[in-house]
Amino acid sequence: MSKSHFKLQNLKSKLYRKHTWLRPILAFNKKEFISFFVCIFCVIAFSLLLIFDFYYKHTNIVPDQGGILIEGIVGQPRYINPIYAESNDVDRDITNLIFSGLMKYDSKGSLQYDLIKRYETKDDGKTYEIELKDNIYFHDNEKLTAKDVAFTIQTIQNPDFKSPLLAKWLSVEVQIISDQKLRFVLKNQYPGFLENLTVKIIPMHIWENVSAENFPLSAYNFKPIGSGLFKFNELIKTNDGKIKGIVLERNSRYYTEEAKLNQVRFVFFENEGNLVAAAKSGMINAMAPSYPEDKNSYEGFNEYAFTMPRYFAIFFNQGKSSYLENNDFRLALAYATNAKEIKEKVLNNDGEVVVSPFLPDIFNMQNPANAIKYDPGQAKQILSKLGFELRDGFWIKVTKATTQTITKNLSFGSKGTEVEKLQKCLSNYPDVYPSQKITGYFGQETRDAVIAFQNKYPEDILKPAGITQGNGKVGSATRKKLNELCSHTPAKEEPVRVVLTISKDPLLEAIANKIKEQWGLVGITVDIDSYELTKLKQEIIKDRNYQALIFGQLLSIVPDPYSFWHSDQKNYPGLNLANYSNKKVDKLLEDIRIEENSILKISLLEEAQKLLLEDIPAIFLCNPNYTYFVSNKIKGINSQLIADPSERFADIQNWYLNTQRSFKTSQ
Repeated sequence: MSKSHFKLQNLKSKLYRKHTWLRPILAFNKKEFISFFVCIFCVIAFSLLLIFDFYYKHTNIVPDQGGILIEGIVGQPRYINPIYAESNDVDRDITNLIFSGLMKYDSKGSLQYDLIKRYETKDDGKTYEIELKDNIYFHDNEKLTAKDVAFTIQTIQNPDFKSPLLAKWLSVEVQIISDQKLRFVLKNQYPGFLENLTVKIIPMHIWENVSAENFPLSAYNFKPIGSGLFKFNELIKTNDGKIKGIVLERNSRYYTEEAKLNQVRFVFFENEGNLVAAAKSGMINAMAPSYPEDKNSYEGFNEYAFTMPRYFAIFFNQGKSSYLENNDFRLALAYATNAKEIKEKVLNNDGEVVVSPFLPDIFNMQNPANAIKYDPGQAKQILSKLGFELRDGFWIKVTKATTQTITKNLSFGSKGTEVEKLQKCLSNYPDVYPSQKITGYFGQETRDAVIAFQNKYPEDILKPAGITQGNGKVGSATRKKLNELCSHTPAKEEPVRVVLTISKDPLLEAIANKIKEQWGLVGITVDIDSYELTKLKQEIIKDRNYQALIFGQLLSIVPDPYSFWHSDQKNYPGLNLANYSNKKVDKLLEDIRIEENSILKISLLEEAQKLLLEDIPAIFLCNPNYTYFVSNKIKGINSQLIADPSERFADIQNWYLNTQRSFKTSQ
């Protein structure tokens, strides 16, 4: 007998004496012993299997808290403050997470309650009474009340603060009823007013003692305190003072269900190339490139295509070009524009062709019957009838030599060919007569130009006339100088040229180059001027200093084209980029604003649309999808209609990285 076998028998003997319940098992022979333990193992395994089966059948995988969204953005924040954020996409993105509004958009683009519990309208829709939810707190634990709401709106309404939201709140009176209730009184009925209530609310106790002059300079513009889903945590700067990133953390005291994500971090880049490189390297896990050319290269990312109520168009500033003043010339450009090709070759079919500023999906309308279709042959015929000469495939305007003198004294109110001669002479001097309009009427613009001309040549005009400043009257001395400079106009040849103005944006650059190619096919020379977006908005668009502007306009979810096409919106900060004016359209737009009956509203829209398209103040091109790339590890994103790019975060409450199993609730 081996030593090991002896030890085993000895162990069995001891167990047999001490544990009587083991005696039946210890009596087994080797084969029976093995069979017994195999049975025991099977019973245990089967029991565990039943337990796991029960667990998995009665539980679901559900989102769990935790994780970080790291989004890359091209640009820099300027004011993380709802008073100013409207003019900067980066600011809007961040304020949308830090601050709350009375109303908000959901992931389908519909308006929902946010800070308010309920509202009611009175006085035929001119009065809105609002009641706030209970127990809403700012991130510094101060309670949000009606005073904060009133303070926010009144700050916007004060022109000293220069808020870009000012136009939306003109003629609205804010009245505080109690800590939880307030009233908005409108001068005129406006069904779209609820969209105004998406404005984010700032804390009065932080800002009330900051003057208008110091408001944009306050440190709180970069250490914001709001009441939203996320609160400010950290501002990260480079050594040279540029903002490199911003860290937001979950607001655990949010007034409804708090977010799943622990943090949202924004990382800022100078250009789109650096943004895409950061995504491919794993530095960021979300981005929205403006012109994603090779979508298949974003490995590990899911693509979300959001629809927005916007369109891109070529807006004609007719006063800046004698060609664009001509309706037939604009018609020729419309025939020469192939929006379908832009959709296919520039957008890679990622968007829709637009033929009108009244988008069918938003305005519940059909595409207009009088929309102009691509026809380059028709464009060439029109250009030929306009008297241009075709040389080497491009149209040339030939002006013959002329000799004409101004023979009469002229002053404010004069009319006729003599005034036309005067205006033609003055138009040779843009510093004197910037509008260069040839109307045949001596109005204020012409008078101002004559004064500038007189002051330009004091020795020849002012001194002989015995005056020290220009008086705006064309007398003998002024007429003599005008005739000296302008009586003989030499023959001139110049290409028929249009200048397209755009922002330095990859998508707009691609669209502009395609337009240049298309118009070039019918013989139009095109130059492209591009500017940084800030300069474009603050200088070029503000002063309406362009001939043709390729730009996007973002509409409201509630149809209201007034701001974009009414004649009283021609000047800054109005959004009528084409300087369009038509009294019939003005009246229709005014009626559309207050019409509550949807059928009548559509009828008014269709009438306005027909007139507007006949006038050709712009050529409508496309509505690209808003493309958002997010790591495939982040779930819960719902891609539908959004009011503007910042509303991609409309359902960020539901985004998650982590999961857990939870028992199903009984039905």
